[in-house]
Amino acid sequence: MKQIKYGFILEATQPIAHHSETQGNTALIQRAKVRLKDGTFGRLPYVTGDAMRHQMREAIALAYLNAADIGPSLSEGALRLLFAGGMLTGRGSGGDVVKIDDYNKMVKLFPQISIFGGCVGNRCVPGKLQVSHAQLICKETMHYLPSEVVGWLGDQQQAIETHRAYVEETQRVRMDPTLNPANRLLMSEPARAQLEARLKISEAAHETDDPIAREESKSSMMPRSFERIIQGSLFFWKLSAMVQSELDEDTLNVAVATFLANASVGGKRGSGHGGLRCLKAFDFRWTIARQEAVPLPGDMVVRTEVGSLFFRHVAERKDEIKTWLSDVNA
Repeated sequence: MKQIKYGFILEATQPIAHHSETQGNTALIQRAKVRLKDGTFGRLPYVTGDAMRHQMREAIALAYLNAADIGPSLSEGALRLLFAGGMLTGRGSGGDVVKIDDYNKMVKLFPQISIFGGCVGNRCVPGKLQVSHAQLICKETMHYLPSEVVGWLGDQQQAIETHRAYVEETQRVRMDPTLNPANRLLMSEPARAQLEARLKISEAAHETDDPIAREESKSSMMPRSFERIIQGSLFFWKLSAMVQSELDEDTLNVAVATFLANASVGGKRGSGHGGLRCLKAFDFRWTIARQEAVPLPGDMVVRTEVGSLFFRHVAERKDEIKTWLSDVNA
């Protein structure tokens, strides 16, 4: 058994729209209350460990399905198991939900469940993985960063500003297609007549300053604004896991490598947000028996042997996996 710890400096290749709440039509960025170096407090932007961990789970789930040669044939329960760890069953639930007796067999077929944990019957079984928040690198967080991170930033001559410099507010508008005369030509005659009648009511309400009629006849155009962490911002992210076998270790490395190969977090990913890339990786392993840190030479890169054990393990059991997934209700 040994503990593995990885650390990463990540760069936002796109703005990050990771929100905590909406006030009116404005979405606010995720922030955490932090004690600053001078003893005062601030609310600093960050990306939650939940978000980072979930994207790792999704990345290895897709890699797993590819290794097992499984196409679009999953049940709802199988989908929940692979992409969310399953769900708890209620009192009196029957059926073919995963029971505690099946757990050992399940983790042999799904080694990532052992790493990430999952739901078995009426309880959550913890995994072996601890994932930190992705902490924005700014003046307010510098004293929390490990010395090797601070050293790398200095070597790269990275200028670090206060957290406010890394957040901006932007506005978008969902347009109303009915306001375009060319679009209205695509409508049926009755629908177009009804629409143009509503537009005339809206014009009259504007001229007479009638708030009730104006509200009832308004278009569906919707302006909205949201905060986002700007492109180019840097984050420090770390994770650790207590692994018990070579398969555990390789499974962890597959989860990390597949996530970082196409890392993306937060919302609005369909409109140019969320992209991350790894600029620097710190790779340390602690052997529990020795109780001392054993740093590995060089950076953590996607080595040629990463995944060889995991993918072979899955491929050799793909028929059994397909049978098990066809019956599971997680």
